[in-house]
Amino acid sequence: MTKRDRRQFLASSVAVSVASLAPQLNFGTPAKSPFRRRSLSSFDRQVREVLRSMTIEEKVGQMTGDRDMEAEGKLDKAEGRARSAVGHAKDAAREIIGKK
Repeated sequence: MTKRDRRQFLASSVAVSVASLAPQLNFGTPAKSPFRRRSLSSFDRQVREVLRSMTIEEKVGQMTGDRDMEAEGKLDKAEGRARSAVGHAKDAAREIIGKK
């Protein structure tokens, strides 16, 4: 499975999951449960913490036991960090030289 196929699979899986949860979430109707339902935005902090520590591919690979997908997520993350470091180095060099 190629990287593009995996990303399409992940996107469609997320869409199906959200669609399957939608009836349970009762958007627009008050909950009649004794338990208070949290709005989805109340989970933003937790989601940000997970995404800060790992990519979606890493997490899905971890949950499904697919070590290849997990490794691919880690590789993507390392590649992004390397690109960011190169970009910062270029910016610093331009600033020292005086070119924009």
